[in-house]
Amino acid sequence: MREKDDRPSLPPGYRTRPPRRSDVAAIAAVAGANDTAVSGESDVTEAEIAFHWDTPRYDPEHDALVVEADDGTVVGYRCVSSCQDHLQIDAYLVVHPEHWRRGLEPFLLTDAEARAVELAAAAQAGARASLGVWCFRQDEILQQLFRAAGFAPTRVFQQMTIDAAAIRGEPRWPAGIEVRLFRRGVDE
Repeated sequence: MREKDDRPSLPPGYRTRPPRRSDVAAIAAVAGANDTAVSGESDVTEAEIAFHWDTPRYDPEHDALVVEADDGTVVGYRCVSSCQDHLQIDAYLVVHPEHWRRGLEPFLLTDAEARAVELAAAAQAGARASLGVWCFRQDEILQQLFRAAGFAPTRVFQQMTIDAAAIRGEPRWPAGIEVRLFRRGVDE
């Protein structure tokens, strides 16, 4: 963890604040623009962001941060979330491509690290908490930033798709396997 004096400051021309419900569309637009610039496509939705804010143990007032340009446009976002025991903490940060490499990425990462330290303090005494971050394999900016901050790759996700018209017949599930909708309050 960096000492407080070593933390990057917010670059001139920007300000931060907690997100508001009215920011959901702007945050989704920033994430979508970032994802499209990095990977060629995006599946971020406003509903996904709103759903995340409504999960148990998530407090947007403290667990998320919006970066605005001086004109009030949302250009960056970070959120930090943890599991119930605060041992696994995850951070997500995104910057609109028009604002890449202006110092927002390092600022958001160190801000996320500071929030992770606060969450980890709530973990059981003697337990070891970890902070995970993620980005697209093609995201050179975040890959470099995360490595420079001491993060190491631990897993890779792949998204596979199929044209729905190519799906034939009903799925056959193995004996003892049940497929059903997620039940809030039961399946967490």
